[in-house]
Amino acid sequence: MCLKREKNEKMKKRKRKIYSTKAKGNWEYNEDMRFMTFMIENRESFENKNLRRSNKVFKKMAKYVKSRCPEQCRSHHQKYERK
Repeated sequence: MCLKREKNEKMKKRKRKIYSTKAKGNWEYNEDMRFMTFMIENRESFENKNLRRSNKVFKKMAKYVKSRCPEQCRSHHQKYERK
């Protein structure tokens, strides 16, 4: 029983990466411009819902924007998608 409990505790700890060095709050103009540039250059990957669900697109976007993590990029994209 102890081994199962330890394994469950380890799984709970590994759920999310914490990006403490990334920006928080509102997106700045230069970040938003990099975001839009990436969206235009990679239009095909955003048109396919299966590619968006795989999160690989947002990891690439985070590397391109440089100051935001993949979760923030996904959230920002959802806001643009609604408009």
